[in-house]
Amino acid sequence: MSEPALETPYEKGVNKWLIDQARPSIRKKLGTDYDPEKLVYLLGVVCESGPLRDDEVLDLAEMFIFLMENHLNWKLGAQVFRHYLNEGNQSGATLFVANSYLLSSPDFRKDCCISQWAVVERAIKERVSDTTGALFPRDRTTGEPKPGFVTDDMGQQIQIIPAPSPLRTGGTEVIYAETSVRITPLGETEIAATFNHIGVTSKITVQSTKLTDTSWEIEIKDWTSWGWDLADFNPSDKPNSPDIQFFPINVGTFFGAPWIEKKVTNIRANQFDISLQCLDQLIGFDKYMLQLANRQFQRTNIVTGLTVHYFPRPFYARFAKWDFFAETASCGVPQKYTISEAAAVPAP
Repeated sequence: MSEPALETPYEKGVNKWLIDQARPSIRKKLGTDYDPEKLVYLLGVVCESGPLRDDEVLDLAEMFIFLMENHLNWKLGAQVFRHYLNEGNQSGATLFVANSYLLSSPDFRKDCCISQWAVVERAIKERVSDTTGALFPRDRTTGEPKPGFVTDDMGQQIQIIPAPSPLRTGGTEVIYAETSVRITPLGETEIAATFNHIGVTSKITVQSTKLTDTSWEIEIKDWTSWGWDLADFNPSDKPNSPDIQFFPINVGTFFGAPWIEKKVTNIRANQFDISLQCLDQLIGFDKYMLQLANRQFQRTNIVTGLTVHYFPRPFYARFAKWDFFAETASCGVPQKYTISEAAAVPAP
């Protein structure tokens, strides 16, 4: 079918023929018949972080789940949305996730190496250089013992009780390290679009052998890591980053032909004073999911047609543990090395 003239206004300026051409594509992408004008309007509001009613947020969430699962092949993204919506109050407080989502990213492995090794290396140096019998771990500012807790990959707490380190005289010690690793490149992969920062916790078994009065052989006997994140859809308070999770969804995602997308977005941009750049960018959806948190909703799911009961709430996503050296062999972290007294003194 040839492209018709589009000068004739329809309702608020959107050509009826043009809008009708969008309906089959929307049905295919979102799994439901949804008014194209309303859809474009809602996406325009979202891209400028405007206000939406709860039912409008849920409309978009249900359609996004279908889109991610059936067209983007983003099973994890759809699972995170579903788990947060907590249909029927059946979801557990924790979502357990395969570590392959993290380890498939070379950027994650590299940044994990850098941040984790910085903590571990300093901890070893501090212990080897100590001549006072100090207890570790300790507060870096005051030097006082610092008891604490870390959470394992199954969500169980591990208590850390300060104790003297055997590393200076020669011995074996378990050290825990926790860092935050940003998922990059932002928005270009499923894991980056679903999570922004991942907490990484490691359990490291370190053995020292005293070579001389001023040198030691350090061997890392075991290094196990795991990841976690609180999936609370809590928007960032940074002015240039209003949202954390981003999904590659824009107005053009839902239209079958580029020229339809272009003309619809032009019309809607003019009508609602929405910038075309905004409509073409990734949409941050955090604030809208957070809007639903800890409340109850009963509605008809617009995709399935079934009556649903939602109890949206934050939850922890926990990534299965992995062997640090097996997964980060190229990052340059030594498994065995020698340290001298001068090198052991931590930088001021």
